[in-house]
Amino acid sequence: TPWFNKEDIKIEVENNMLILSCEKKTENEENNKNYSRKEYSYTSFKRSFNLPEGKIDLDKIDANYENGILKIALPKKAELTNKTQKLITIK
Repeated sequence: TPWFNKEDIKIEVENNMLILSCEKKTENEENNKNYSRKEYSYTSFKRSFNLPEGKIDLDKIDANYENGILKIALPKKAELTNKTQKLITIK
């Protein structure tokens, strides 16, 4: 099984930065007739990536997490062009 669940992962975009962070806390407790044992674990990381300014359509960013693999789609913005020339196909 993957180390992180998708609920542990946070993805944000701020000031042309894609910020990916994960945080996981676990607690294990074992009670035996002769002793009790508790284990705590905390794992976290944070990564930031520069996005090209004005080139990514922020409303269409999509993320998918499956089998321990996180995929993030960063679609480009549709470029507005003033086309003054067009080739017409003859039918």
